[in-house]
Amino acid sequence: MKSFSREEGSIGDVEMDGVAEYSDVLIDEDVDSTLSHYFAEHANIQELKKKINQINGEIKVKEDIDPKSKYLDILRGLQTHENGWVFDAPVDPMELGLDDYFEIVEKPMDLGTIQKKLETGTYHSLGHFKSDVRLTFENAMMYNKEGTFVHEMAKELKRKFEDDLKKSTKQLNRERIENSEDVHKMLEDAKDERDAALDQLSRVEGGAKLVGQGK
Repeated sequence: MKSFSREEGSIGDVEMDGVAEYSDVLIDEDVDSTLSHYFAEHANIQELKKKINQINGEIKVKEDIDPKSKYLDILRGLQTHENGWVFDAPVDPMELGLDDYFEIVEKPMDLGTIQKKLETGTYHSLGHFKSDVRLTFENAMMYNKEGTFVHEMAKELKRKFEDDLKKSTKQLNRERIENSEDVHKMLEDAKDERDAALDQLSRVEGGAKLVGQGK
C-alpha cells in the first residue's frame, strides 16, 4: 500500500482539511442555533418583564382600594332614610325665617353638599368626610332645641351614621386583608416565574459564549 507524504499533497491533508471545514460548519450551525435559542429566550424574558410590570400595575390598583364607594353607600343610606330629606340640602334662612341661623351655625353643612364633594374627589381622607357628616347633624341639634322634631331626627341619623360607618370600616379592613393575601400570592408566583426564566437565560448566554470561543 502506497504511503503519501505531506510534501506530496497527501490524501490525509485533504481529508483533514475536509474534517476541519466540516467542523467549522458544525460550530457555525451550533452558534446559530444557540443564538437563535438565546434571542428566543431573550424575547421570553421581555414578555415576562412586561407581565411583571402589568402585575405590578394590577397590584397597585388592588392595594389602592378606593373607599369612595363605601362612603357613598353610607351617605345614600342617610339620604334615603324617611327623614333624610330634612338634611339633604343647605338650610335657607331667608325662606325659613331663621334670622339668627348664621349667628349660631358658623359652618353650615348638608348631605347634598357632602355628596358633591365625594363625587368630585374633594375629600382626601375619611376624617374629612366623617367630620362633615357629623357637622350636618350637630348643626341641626345645636340650632334646634332638644325634643323638637329636627333635633331628634338629627340625633337618630347621627347614631345611624356612626353604626353604618363602623360596619363599613370592618368590611373595608376585611377586604384589604383578603386583597393583601391575593397580592402576596401573585407576587410570589410572578417572582418564581421570572427567576426561572432569568436562570435559563443565564445558562443560554453561557453556552453561547463557550460555542463562540470554540470550546
